[in-house]
Amino acid sequence: MNVAFLSKLLTFGMAGLLLACASNQQSVTQPNMPAKSDDILTLLTGFGESLSKRDFVFAVNHLTPKEREQILDARGQVPEAKRQQLAALNLQRLIRLPSVRVEDGRLAGIYEMLPNLNQGEGVTLSADDESSQFSVLDPLDPDAMENAAQAQADAAQDKTELNETINRFFAAVKSQNWNDALALLNENERRLFVDNRGQISEDAKARFSQMDKSHPGALALKDGKLLGITLLLPSP
Repeated sequence: MNVAFLSKLLTFGMAGLLLACASNQQSVTQPNMPAKSDDILTLLTGFGESLSKRDFVFAVNHLTPKEREQILDARGQVPEAKRQQLAALNLQRLIRLPSVRVEDGRLAGIYEMLPNLNQGEGVTLSADDESSQFSVLDPLDPDAMENAAQAQADAAQDKTELNETINRFFAAVKSQNWNDALALLNENERRLFVDNRGQISEDAKARFSQMDKSHPGALALKDGKLLGITLLLPSP
């Protein structure tokens, strides 16, 4: 074999090996990050599920870089005091707060909502929070009034569809019709509750049976399926 050709072959082989090692090293040192999303329900669901599993680092990775830095210590871990604050968050209320939002695919506004456990403070809704979603329309603008009426009609229809889906889900859980219950869930959440055969896990059955049904406002429809169920479930 030509010596020059063999030398080039060895050179390329070594270069490929070095690149593979660098790639592997990067994948090891790169922090485990959730996928970005513009949907606040998707982010809050992943955030809440991570908290329920006590995977605090992954939960914090749902937040903006600025808020992550405020929570993580110098080793990139979540200190015990911050863990207790995160675990005490009321996720059902967070979804109603205008200050909790999405920025560049991550959750923003979570850090300022961490409760002061020393003083027993929790997340509460102010009058401004409750009313900020409403605006005053000019009664002399017929187009604005018509658009507002149409928006209200669409919202009422969406709410009716959501309530019907929630009731069907609760009924399926009550009768332990797990296949029907899972079929009503958004795929992003459904996969959290099934095993590798696509069957609901025993742990999921127990958590569904203990679900907090007093906060249906945490739920929403996405592509006709329920999203936000994890916010109503007890920790595993």
